[in-house]
Amino acid sequence: MKIAWCSPLSRRSGISKFTLAATRALSGLAQVDLWSERLDDNFVVPGLKVRELLPDDACVEALRGYDAVVYNLGNNADFHSVIHWIYARLRGVVILHDKFMHHFFAGHYLAGLESLTAYAKVFRHYYGNEAKNEALKAIRRKHPVWETDRIASFPMFEPCIWNATGLVVHSQEAFDRVAPKAEPVPVRFLHHPFYITHFEYGDLPLLSRSQLGLPEDRLVLLSHGFINANKRIDRILNVIAESPELRGRVFYVVAGGTVLQSTTESLMQQAERLGLQEQVRFTGFIDDHTLHSYVQAADICLNLRFPSIESSSGSLVEQLYFGKPVVVTRIGSYDELPDECVVKIDMADEEGALAEALLRLVDDTDYRAQVAEAGFQWAQEHCSAERYAANLLVFLENIRDYGQVLDFVDGIADTLSEFLHPGLQAEFVSSISGEIHAITG
Repeated sequence: MKIAWCSPLSRRSGISKFTLAATRALSGLAQVDLWSERLDDNFVVPGLKVRELLPDDACVEALRGYDAVVYNLGNNADFHSVIHWIYARLRGVVILHDKFMHHFFAGHYLAGLESLTAYAKVFRHYYGNEAKNEALKAIRRKHPVWETDRIASFPMFEPCIWNATGLVVHSQEAFDRVAPKAEPVPVRFLHHPFYITHFEYGDLPLLSRSQLGLPEDRLVLLSHGFINANKRIDRILNVIAESPELRGRVFYVVAGGTVLQSTTESLMQQAERLGLQEQVRFTGFIDDHTLHSYVQAADICLNLRFPSIESSSGSLVEQLYFGKPVVVTRIGSYDELPDECVVKIDMADEEGALAEALLRLVDDTDYRAQVAEAGFQWAQEHCSAERYAANLLVFLENIRDYGQVLDFVDGIADTLSEFLHPGLQAEFVSSISGEIHAITG
């Protein structure tokens, strides 16, 4: 099977690391070409052919020559706008990395390739005129929907479905959200695979705690990945500051960059106000060798989310791979892990539950080891790149001709809908599509 894999390759993108893991495993089973927009910080990928992805008709025509085109779509317009531009013009299989895609479309329409008018049109199409007006008013008030809890009502993953011949998600929760909206398009849930942990630094040993400048007399807590408000780092700082035992026994590392520098600056100011500046470190963006050195050095990892916008978490899988006890929020895909594999905290009393969890992990060495081992074993069983690639290839083979079925269905529905009142067309097209799919299988 000849597969075109469309993905960012930026060192700043977790989806890029996912791509490296998945395609290197998949290339042992099929012919895989990477298609990626040229960015200044792209990975160099030995052993795989990389072609430049451009928003033009020539690129679309070249992709028609593949048996399957796989589009990786995530919620960052900087990395996925060109991929979405191609996808809108050529059917393919979508790997949907985020169950809330509103941030992507905000960037794509309002700051990227489109316009406010296009954003409003898409919003009205999926959520109605009243919701569209609410969204536009929120933008004018400089408090847009995608920066509030209302994002759950307007996830905007729907525009990622309409041209798909198949969809892949990385959690049961994402499947339950997406599959009903996607019918009759096939949807498959596959566990997120491990990243390649030594892709660029090879056999170079990871840095020790002393080389990283970490204290030997404190337990190291770690949060890593893109530093966004939903990772609850402000709450973690509060908990450390309010507990004399934690304040006296832990050193907290926040490893990773952020889209908005103001996010990190605000957290640094908070740490200083709380008197934690000597025991909290913000690394900013760091290379994988340094990042993995921090993960290896950590005693306890934190992977909190609220709201949970992603289909699954690559950083969580990475932490489990390194055999670390991880504290997560009881929400979304994080709650799908068996209770013994991670330590879950409830949002009802977030800071109280977090303090209780951290104090137990800090005080009980055996408990830390028990949670870490259970998480590691679960990840080894479910999250290998080889398992992911094999299951994905089966899915691609099973839906190989599905695009022709969809073209047939759409053609019939479009022709028949010309005879209907405009207000009835959308409902009719959806109905007739489902009925023809049931007949054709």
